[in-house]
Amino acid sequence: ADALNLPASLVGVPVFHGVGDLASTTVGAVGIGASSGASYMYLGTSGWIARCVPWTDILSIDGTEDRYVGDGVFRLLHPDPSLAIVAASM
Repeated sequence: ADALNLPASLVGVPVFHGVGDLASTTVGAVGIGASSGASYMYLGTSGWIARCVPWTDILSIDGTEDRYVGDGVFRLLHPDPSLAIVAASM
């Protein structure tokens, strides 16, 4: 509150950072508990193809490295921590 010059009454008020359009659209399109393979295509002012997959399909066996670095595909956090949102621009 001090850093932003906000009223003292806002000190201690919890702040929640929401998700962006890709993540929120994915959750809406395939659901919170989406299993591997749930996918969709979005066409609007931007466009992408996305699906939800287990992180185990993306990370190295020890879970420390993305096996597909540099492939031009985005991997985002899903509300289910065992899943990733995998998306590519169109």
